[in-house]
Amino acid sequence: LFQPDVRYSDGFWSFTGSSKYRQAFWARSSLTKPHAAIRKLQMLDTGKAQVDWTLGGGLSGMSLSIPMSSVFKLNLVTGRVTAHTESWDLRGLSPPVAAAVLGSRVLWGAKAASKAASDKIGSKINEGLSSLTSMDEDEYYSNPDDPTRVSVSATSAQLCRACQRHVSTVVMWMPAPHQRSGRHRCGPV
Repeated sequence: LFQPDVRYSDGFWSFTGSSKYRQAFWARSSLTKPHAAIRKLQMLDTGKAQVDWTLGGGLSGMSLSIPMSSVFKLNLVTGRVTAHTESWDLRGLSPPVAAAVLGSRVLWGAKAASKAASDKIGSKINEGLSSLTSMDEDEYYSNPDDPTRVSVSATSAQLCRACQRHVSTVVMWMPAPHQRSGRHRCGPV
């Protein structure tokens, strides 16, 4: 239904990626007995559809019914959703209910943004740790012509740091830790 890089926004929360639709949205996590009713479906133009609907449920002991509008931009070739924007119409709600909805949305949006930032930091840390452990897969050899130099051979496809070419094996002749000069050779060994 959604492109892998779909963009979502509702004014309080936005994200990119179809996998994020698996997260709990505000209505599912904040309302008691949430329910929805579709009022109208229409095509705005060739690649854009609009769904007008009503979100109902209970919040802090108050019953609510919020008119909603979802606009979907579509990929005309695949039919998948590339962008999804929701708008909320709180004008029909009583002031206490509207205040409760806004307060709950702001609090939920802050929590969701904090979780997203935490997840992003966690994934960056995992990437860093993963790259550290991948160093264990490298092989080290001493240079028979010069015992003060060692060779580091990484056998996975990667970019040679010295000449920026993609190679399947990188061999770097490195000086022993107390020396500063060295030369490199890249390519299959």
